[in-house]
Amino acid sequence: MFKSELQLIKEGNLVEAEKFLPKVYSIIDMATKKKIIEKNNASRKKSRLARALNTLQTEGAAPKKEEEKAAPKAKKKEEVVEEVVEKVEEVAEEKE
Repeated sequence: MFKSELQLIKEGNLVEAEKFLPKVYSIIDMATKKKIIEKNNASRKKSRLARALNTLQTEGAAPKKEEEKAAPKAKKKEEVVEEVVEKVEEVAEEKE
């Protein structure tokens, strides 16, 4: 059940995943009650499911392009490289 919920989330089926989540929680709780899995393990599984579902919901509400996220980092790296090159050139000029 845990894997099928994750599969729904990965596929982006938000509505089906939300409907299926309480059933998965119930099954995880029953497994904990019958001592099939430990309490912390159950909490971790439920937390990961909730976090994945919340991530899917926030991505659906305000989708962001990966290019927009990567662009500021690329600029910053380029700037750092330029600064390092300038410093190396200055040091090379001083040695001559």
